Amino acid sequence: MYFKTSFISKNYVGLIRNITKEIFKSGINIEKSQMIITTENILIYNTFTSLNDTEIMNSISKKYNEDDINRLFNIENSNSNQYYKKINMTSFDNTGIIHDISNIITNNNMDIINLNTNVNLAPFTSSRIFDMNMVINMPENIDNDIITELLTPINIEYNPELEIIDLF
Repeated sequence: MYFKTSFISKNYVGLIRNITKEIFKSGINIEKSQMIITTENILIYNTFTSLNDTEIMNSISKKYNEDDINRLFNIENSNSNQYYKKINMTSFDNTGIIHDISNIITNNNMDIINLNTNVNLAPFTSSRIFDMNMVINMPENIDNDIITELLTPINIEYNPELEIIDLF
C-alpha cells in the first residue's frame, strides 16, 4: 500500500529525526523523500509503503500537523557561521535508514537543510536500491574523516557507498 503526505512547519534542528522516528516505529518504509527549505519554513514530501492500513498514516499526519510540529520540536537554532557539506549515499533499501542517519546528524549538532531520496530497482536482480543526497550545515567546520567516523553505525548496519563533499 502506498501513501503520500507532506508536512509544512517551521524548520528546527532535529525535525527530520523526530518525524522519521515515528514513521520507522510504525513499520513504514520511506520510498521517496524531498524537502524544500525557505527562510523560516520547511516542506517535506514523502511517499511511503506499508503493509498496514491507512490508520497508521492518518495517525502520523494527525500527530504532526503544523501546530504540533511547532510545539513538539521547538529547538533553538544558532545564527553563527555555518559550514555546509553534501552527503551522497547508495545502499540496499532498508526501513529506518533515513531515521538512523538523521539521528546521527542531529545528535552531533548538524542540521539537514536538503534531503532527497529515491528507491529504484537494480538491473537484472530487481533489488531495491536506496539513493540519498543530503546537504547538512554545522556551526563549525568538521573534517570529512570525522563525519565518516560519526557515520560508522550506518556503515556497519547498511554497508553503503558514502561520499562527503565540502560545499561552502
